[in-house]
Amino acid sequence: MIPAIHLAEPSKVPKPRFRIMIVAVGIAVVAIVWAFREPLRRQITERGILANDAPQASIVEELVGEAVNPQAVILKLWDTAKIVHRELALHELSRIRTGGRSLPPKLKTLLLSATLDADLDVREQALSYLSGNSDPALPAMALAQLKDCDPQVRLLGLRYLKGVPASIGIPAVVPLLDDDDPEIVAMVVSLLSRWSGVNFG
Repeated sequence: MIPAIHLAEPSKVPKPRFRIMIVAVGIAVVAIVWAFREPLRRQITERGILANDAPQASIVEELVGEAVNPQAVILKLWDTAKIVHRELALHELSRIRTGGRSLPPKLKTLLLSATLDADLDVREQALSYLSGNSDPALPAMALAQLKDCDPQVRLLGLRYLKGVPASIGIPAVVPLLDDDDPEIVAMVVSLLSRWSGVNFG
């Protein structure tokens, strides 16, 4: 006679204990999500903005305003290389209150590179910021526009040379008296009159 073999039943977790474990895990998950809800929301919003070709300015403004590190968000906007995002980055940069101090180095680098951006509106925003803050870099960046092959860019540079000393402006603009664009020539004559005090008619 073959003896009966009794297989041990697998241990079972008592149902009440199992339910308590499930509830505890659920509460822990909810607590974690609740604790990190704002960072998660900001991260999702940020990714959406960076992926969007034309994000709303108000949403970007809110994101930057709530960010722990606004500078990082501005740099990410700029690094997309999208025109709309770069314009928004400069807009947000202009809202930073420095208390009379210089911009942080990374933002200053961004600003100076923006004056040479492929998009004219981006260049103008950057030059406008430099001008509005009496930045000592303005003359050099305005002069850099005069070497561009686009007449609209050269005109932009001339407009921002109005406040520079005659000793800097005159040598830079005189060669443009031979420019093919009559609007540029007229602007140069106006600037020379302004600096010299002589009306060239």
